[in-house]
Amino acid sequence: MRAEDHPDAEKVFQKLRKKLPTLSLDTVYRTLALLNDLGVITTLGGSRERTRFDGNLDHHHHFVCTCCGLTADFYSDKLNSLKMPDSLADIGQVTQTHVEVRGICKKCLNKVSKQIKSDNSTRKRSRE
Repeated sequence: MRAEDHPDAEKVFQKLRKKLPTLSLDTVYRTLALLNDLGVITTLGGSRERTRFDGNLDHHHHFVCTCCGLTADFYSDKLNSLKMPDSLADIGQVTQTHVEVRGICKKCLNKVSKQIKSDNSTRKRSRE
């Protein structure tokens, strides 16, 4: 399964449960952990967040919407060739890089824009 929406285990469970009604959430977690150990998928996000899984093993980066949580892949040769600071050698050896940028996706921006227009319209009517 190659998912481009970077699902967490619960989303995978909900999607698969439709076809496999006896599937347990524990089985999904164990299977995703095994796939991660085998290098078939990778995990995303910090340890305090729900773990998200990524089936795209090509070198890529992520845009994460801070409003709705959308996670989208993007590619950048410039980011792929970032020079790491020498000070990292004091911490350890870098074996892989991944850039995660955070912002507001177009869908959420449209919602915010519509809300602002609605609020402005309401204020204008209340002044009249």
